[in-house]
Amino acid sequence: MKIRNLAHTTRSLLALCALTITAASATPEFVPEDDAGLADFIGMTFSADERLARDSIQVSVNQGIATLTGKVATLNQAERAVERTKSVQAVRGVISEIKVASARGSDEQRAAEIARRFASSPGLGASSLTVAVRDGYAIIDGQVGTWDEQELAREIATEVPGIAIIDNRITSTGKGSRTDRTIRWQIERDIADTPLHDGLQINVSVSGGIVRLSGEVGTTGEKEQLIHRALVSGVREVKG
Repeated sequence: MKIRNLAHTTRSLLALCALTITAASATPEFVPEDDAGLADFIGMTFSADERLARDSIQVSVNQGIATLTGKVATLNQAERAVERTKSVQAVRGVISEIKVASARGSDEQRAAEIARRFASSPGLGASSLTVAVRDGYAIIDGQVGTWDEQELAREIATEVPGIAIIDNRITSTGKGSRTDRTIRWQIERDIADTPLHDGLQINVSVSGGIVRLSGEVGTTGEKEQLIHRALVSGVREVKG
């Protein structure tokens, strides 16, 4: 999200510093640097991730470049595996050859499922959105009020089994207004969906567009990530 001015950013940084810093980290401190050890370590992080543990993703590493292969049920899982791998220290790059497995049901059923999820998502104004699916290729179109909703629609579509490619044609007017409930829902979702925040217990409350975060983080990097996650459309200020 584009941060409008330095003063706004500074206020948010100072506010988030109120989160308690602990010595614990969401991932083990020791990360092997040799290729074989690094591949094993990445595989262990997949096994520890409840969203990836049941998938058969193979990992190979050559000079710090990780290659991921195998099949997963959703595009969301494929992208999560890539993000989790990128977050591992000593990984210099990631090549993803992960495929999304075919799912039972018709293209029409998958399109209907995406539309249903759009309609049931508090953070998304979905009344004008359309969905078409053909052979796992989804086109989502229409107009929303904010850029965050535009990206959120794509994320929701990635969670539907059998969708391998998404063509996001949704545009934003930049004039949308968002309720506190909508803002809180999106921040909580974004935190939960980010591998770097695994294991963190962060409480989110929103009143009048002002976000309050409480909980514990392990590193300065986690604090900075949480700042960006909290600065969604409609947020006036972030407080700890």
